[in-house]
Amino acid sequence: LPALMGALSRGYDVIRLPDTDACNVVSVNGHIIAQPHICNDSKLILQREVDKRGMTLLYVDANEFSKLDGALTCKSILLSNQ
Repeated sequence: LPALMGALSRGYDVIRLPDTDACNVVSVNGHIIAQPHICNDSKLILQREVDKRGMTLLYVDANEFSKLDGALTCKSILLSNQ
C-alpha cells in the first residue's frame, strides 16, 4: 500500500500500526494528536516513533465524533504559510 500511495518517494516514513483507528492522527507544530481509545500495541509504537522524532504525543478524546464516523483529521484545517 505505501508503494501505491508513493509515500516513500515523497519523503514520508511509513509506520505500520495494528489498530486502524490509531492511524487517524494529526501533526501540529511538533505534536502528534491521537485518540486515547486505541490498542496498547499501537500506543507503544506511536510513542516510540514520536520519541524518535523529538515530538510529543497528545491524546484527545474524540469518541463522540467517532460514533458518527468522524475523525481527528475531519476536524483539522491545513494552512500553508506560502
